[in-house]
Amino acid sequence: MKPGVVILNVCVLVALCGESICIPSSRVGDKEKKVVNTLEKILLHLNSGTNSDVSTGKRSDENTAKLKKAEKELSELLADDKAVADDKSQKLNTADESEKTDKLSLDFDNIAQDKDITFKDVRLNTKADIEMSGKEKAAFLSDLEEYLHGQTLEQRMKVWEGMANLRDKMLEKKGGVVKKQLSTFNIEDNDLFEGDIVLDTKDINDIEDNLEQEKLAEDPNAILKTKVRALVKKLTSDDLNDKEEKLLQSLREAEKHTHSEKYKDAARKRDFLDDDVTEEDALADTLETVLLSTAKFMDARDERAADDIDKKMYPEEKWDMPIRYRFDGTHNEKEQHIIHLGIQLWENNTCVRFKFEEGTDHIPGDNIRFHKGKGCSSSVGEKSGSNHITLGEGCFLPARVAHEIGHTLGFWHEQSRPDRDKYVSVNTDILKDDKYEINFLKMSWKMEDPKGVEYDMSSVMHYGGNYFIKPGARGFTLVTKNPDMQKVIGQRFYLSFLDVKAVNYRYCSDTCSTPSLIWDKCEHEGYRDPKNCDQCRCPQGWTGKYCQDVDSGSCSDTSLIATTEPKFLTSPGYHDSGYSKGQYCAWLITAPEGMRVTAKFVGDFAVRSDSNLSCEHPFCQDWVEVRYLSLAQTGPRFCCNEAPEHSFRSAGNQMMVVFKSFLGDNIKGFKLEYKAERCGGCGEEKKDLEKTCSKIVKHDCSGVYYVKCGLLHWARCSRKRLDYCYKEHEFCCEGYKKVGSHCISDDARLELNELMKKID
Repeated sequence: MKPGVVILNVCVLVALCGESICIPSSRVGDKEKKVVNTLEKILLHLNSGTNSDVSTGKRSDENTAKLKKAEKELSELLADDKAVADDKSQKLNTADESEKTDKLSLDFDNIAQDKDITFKDVRLNTKADIEMSGKEKAAFLSDLEEYLHGQTLEQRMKVWEGMANLRDKMLEKKGGVVKKQLSTFNIEDNDLFEGDIVLDTKDINDIEDNLEQEKLAEDPNAILKTKVRALVKKLTSDDLNDKEEKLLQSLREAEKHTHSEKYKDAARKRDFLDDDVTEEDALADTLETVLLSTAKFMDARDERAADDIDKKMYPEEKWDMPIRYRFDGTHNEKEQHIIHLGIQLWENNTCVRFKFEEGTDHIPGDNIRFHKGKGCSSSVGEKSGSNHITLGEGCFLPARVAHEIGHTLGFWHEQSRPDRDKYVSVNTDILKDDKYEINFLKMSWKMEDPKGVEYDMSSVMHYGGNYFIKPGARGFTLVTKNPDMQKVIGQRFYLSFLDVKAVNYRYCSDTCSTPSLIWDKCEHEGYRDPKNCDQCRCPQGWTGKYCQDVDSGSCSDTSLIATTEPKFLTSPGYHDSGYSKGQYCAWLITAPEGMRVTAKFVGDFAVRSDSNLSCEHPFCQDWVEVRYLSLAQTGPRFCCNEAPEHSFRSAGNQMMVVFKSFLGDNIKGFKLEYKAERCGGCGEEKKDLEKTCSKIVKHDCSGVYYVKCGLLHWARCSRKRLDYCYKEHEFCCEGYKKVGSHCISDDARLELNELMKKID
């Protein structure tokens, strides 16, 4: 900096302020004080020479050095100020740019033109340039990205169109009344399927096929008939090419052979033909007959061929091990720890393995990407590339994380199973809105393959009873057929035995060098453990190499003998300070052969249902469970401060009672009275009239679905999915006959018959 410039700057400051230094030091910061001090030094050095020195431009070397140092300091300070000023100017310019009018360009006028797909009141399925400021546009796109779930906007638009159509199909007919289709599909309200499932276009096609399966159950050949009619109508028109002409001639020859005079009389007797049948009807009937007969022949000859077609169209979306996963940087350390715990729930109980990838950058190949966004959501089954699992507020419990991972492992919600109507029903009258019926859609057996694992009320994948309920409504949207099971559904605290079994059957069937994990040595519905192939994996309440022993947990004396005199069992601390958090007990009650166990709750009852003892909570978080029908399957669970008033009678001569606490802290608990009871005339002491005995019988309840088969793949051939269910059967022992719910002895019946004869 030249002295003249400094003099000019100083002169300007002096001219503006009317004095050499005009900024009071009390009103400036450290930076400003340094500028002022430096200016004072420069003025001092400029005025330190003689008049002659100033007039001649000469100064002492020492004074010149000091001046140059002061000039350098001022230059650096002014340079910093300039950088700050430039930065502020740039920010102001950026702010100005953000306020300038911009355009949001949309080009989706080919999507769902019969309805509006909207986001923040903006219709997306249109071709338009929507004016908004740069700031508004950036915020709009940022918010919309949360609803893309890693897909492109074009992909999501097609998914939203499909979901809108599915929703309308569900609403099209309800109770025989045609309902008005909804004209608006709001993304913020309807983005997720069943509340937390992210669909893609393949899922939409599968679900549409799922609805088709329901029609096929009524008439498996409905599609073939429709397509045949359309083809024959085309062939009997005037405008045909050479190929179509040849097909028509061949079909006419086949029709002559099929409906020759030799067969017409028999056909008329079956009302199969009549004299007024048109050529179009005859040709259609012929083509149907040919296609169906070839389909049956091909299916019988090689069932595997139809299966291959099915597998190509509907491949099982299974992961290769290990499943790689990463965080995208949106979760904090505590949240990441909970996600790791959710992953461990699956790793500790199955052969499924995960591998953590460091860093937040994109990694090649199929993987899971955990993102913190709105709510909890995941896709179903392995998808190509990065599979997004969103975990936001309300999702950070290990079992909630495990629920979303369960989806990406390939599992839909439990109540979506096609056999759900045996166990639960949907109360649509108290849904928040009719549009939520789509969230209670049943899948077909084509989409659901339970691998023979039965329906599980206690599954971590099951809806709770109050999902999508109308505010203020009483009752449940999902109602259990057995009222005592209502507080079983919807838990998010642990993986159930059948959750683990389903994943092991799906991913680990060949782990033990055996055809499957089914092992006849395992008792009480246990199966070969893929983590230790020499022993069985057992349901809660059972332990031992072959699930032969009672897992008593933290309680002692858990093998109890019932007699005809009442006995009692209580939860830990019932007569003292009550039970505490983290306790588990299982009791096995056995009656003499030919008798059954009967039990009921007596005395004070208090088992924590949530943060208090309110019975309004939809499921039990602490619970006492009574397994009176099956010793392995989940039984009714009870909590809060209302015990059931009715008694329980065992199927067979044993009953199991299981107690588990997650939250309890000096809570009273329960007291159960139990005793042995005669039934069915099966005991040593017999009465003329006794109540029936009962037993649980395992049934093959395999489901049917349909695959494409035959020429042109227009026909549909049936396939089965292995499924089991359990039914209670009442019976009487030898010498007794069942009459209603009682058994009457043969001697008593003879006496009764004799008495009736005398009366007559």
